[in-house]
Amino acid sequence: MSRILLLQANPTNSLGATIAKELVTKLEGDVVLRDLMANPVPHITSAYADAIMTRTTTSALDLSEQLIVELEQTDILVITTPVHNFTLPSSLKAWVDHVVRVGRSFGINELGEKGGLLKDRPTYVIVTAGGLFGSPAAQQPDFLTPYMQLALKTIGIHSVEFIMLEGLVMGTEQVSKMTQQARERIVQLSETALTSL
Repeated sequence: MSRILLLQANPTNSLGATIAKELVTKLEGDVVLRDLMANPVPHITSAYADAIMTRTTTSALDLSEQLIVELEQTDILVITTPVHNFTLPSSLKAWVDHVVRVGRSFGINELGEKGGLLKDRPTYVIVTAGGLFGSPAAQQPDFLTPYMQLALKTIGIHSVEFIMLEGLVMGTEQVSKMTQQARERIVQLSETALTSL
């Protein structure tokens, strides 16, 4: 049975969290939940930065190591996140800062190019937004999805699918539409994932 890491940056009672639970149920794996709302990952410290710059192993990297190992031990990654001011919330960014670590989850070659050191795995990012941000009618830029694609690619995760739930403050009809579309999408994605594992 596959092992799934559910990284939750949405409140537990949100639509994003609900869709994430439905997805992991369809993926039929053992779920490890890391709730970044209930138990936020602390932002990196000057001691962490010093350890990175000097390439030394200190206790300042203990949490980073724990989070990277937690990711390495899973076959599937599911992330649920809201859009906060055009991009990801700081709770998810803090997780990224600990996991995207030079010399551990990615390396740099002589040309300065970064290459992931972790294995690829099916990854699903469920994104919720009050306004429109991913559709042609969007009136705001989307910095979240390209950032998450690049951050995950940097550590070796290329198989990333996004499930968008947008316009959620535009009324119950829009919420119902997004919910239905997301449920149809997770059926397709889960079937594909189960045949590829």
